[in-house]
Amino acid sequence: MNANDDVRKSKRFWINFACYSLALLLTLFIIFALYNLINVFVGQAITDKLKALEDQSLHKMIISIGTIGFLYLLVHGTTVQGNLWRSREHDINLFGLNSIPNYFYDKSFDKNGHHLKKKIKELSNQLEKANALLKRSDMQRNKLESNIKDLRSNLSVFIRHHQNTSRIMGSMSFLLEENSGKKVYVDEMLKNVLSESVTVLTKDQSDKSVALFEIKEDQKLHIREYFRIGARSARSRRFKKGEGFAGSIWEKGFAEMVQDVSQDKRFNKKQNGRYSFLSIMGMPIKVGDTIIGVLCIQSENIEGFSEDDLLAIEFYVNVCATLLLYDKIYLLTKEGD
Repeated sequence: MNANDDVRKSKRFWINFACYSLALLLTLFIIFALYNLINVFVGQAITDKLKALEDQSLHKMIISIGTIGFLYLLVHGTTVQGNLWRSREHDINLFGLNSIPNYFYDKSFDKNGHHLKKKIKELSNQLEKANALLKRSDMQRNKLESNIKDLRSNLSVFIRHHQNTSRIMGSMSFLLEENSGKKVYVDEMLKNVLSESVTVLTKDQSDKSVALFEIKEDQKLHIREYFRIGARSARSRRFKKGEGFAGSIWEKGFAEMVQDVSQDKRFNKKQNGRYSFLSIMGMPIKVGDTIIGVLCIQSENIEGFSEDDLLAIEFYVNVCATLLLYDKIYLLTKEGD
């Protein structure tokens, strides 16, 4: 295979050599023919002018320019003619003889190779610019799609929050009227509020659980109501002020969010080596400046919340505060009776 390639290359070399040699002879013939033709008409006048020049340096310069012009015509004419024969499959038309077979034709030869390379380079540069613009366009499109998605999510949360508010206030009004002077409706309303609260969160709502802690007489947080938490766990959770996550919310007095509980020392693994949840947010339930409880929402995923969730959940915390306050007032009234 390699030997055949070498033979073909050698054969092509000698064919090309013969091609350009013949082109050189033809170019020389044409140049001398033109020279003799010019010499017949104006040659004597040019010769006289050159002899009349007294400045020998100018005379030499003219001779040098003529020599350079001759060499340029010789090289250029040879190259053009040789390239023409190599690139055209037609028979050679030489002095009216158009039946000479063109043995110099080379299918793989490109007489405009330099120009094509230049054109390819220009097209490559244009392609790079187009790709850069396309990449920038894709980034802008992705950013716009992300913004639209966020806007839709926020609008959806806003609409859901409006519907929840209307439903909660309507239920509270109805139950208060139906159970006037009774306490029973408070627990029912708290359960409704907890189930409604998770529907306004921006991320996946199906993995959320809620615990409503109330400060009892023993100065500990007890779970008053819960959503998607086991009954055994709900009855066993007790926190002093500053103890655990709920206790720290009570102590600090402001909302907090932990996106990965494994990175927080306040959380412990269960006996099976896993955490009950992977992220959590908590808000103090206040009446004025007095904290009467803590609302905690847990997620089964890391980074299960966004910063907007703290603002979205504030209304439900206030409703819980109102219900717990009503409950305390009811108890005080009963004790007074």
